[in-house]
Amino acid sequence: MSAIWLIFVVLSLIVAGYDLATYRIPNWTWMALVALFAVAWLAHGSGGMWPGHLGACAALLLVGLVFFLVKQMGAGDAKFLAAVSLFAGFASLVELLLWIALAAIAELIVIILLRRTAPQFHSLFAEPSRPLPRVLTKRQAIPLGAGIALGAVVASHWFPPWLWFV
Repeated sequence: MSAIWLIFVVLSLIVAGYDLATYRIPNWTWMALVALFAVAWLAHGSGGMWPGHLGACAALLLVGLVFFLVKQMGAGDAKFLAAVSLFAGFASLVELLLWIALAAIAELIVIILLRRTAPQFHSLFAEPSRPLPRVLTKRQAIPLGAGIALGAVVASHWFPPWLWFV
């Protein structure tokens, strides 16, 4: 197991936890991912491979910006998506987007099911004055960061191997 991959996974899980708990993705998390990619790239000396990785990052940052402008994605989600696409590059972008889509659908289903059942259990076990967490409250947005994180971790197995062997 590579230390770079382990840090990638830990940072992704931190993003997922923050987003589920607060509906925010701290800037330091995606900046740490960009720095981690730079460390892997510098340690490997991957030569001419960087344009495909920067291109994928720029493309998904632009797509994220468009989704942000039409209020379908948060700014943190867009920056996090661009940061993980930096690792995928154009070579693994399809796998990354496929796994993110599948993970986001699974997250959506789980959250909807929890939103339907949580109020009954909450009334049995919690103080009446204590509200449900925001993520379990009906008519709230679904935090996309957790789906992006899970999808990125699964898709990381298709990322260029030189990233993980530093």
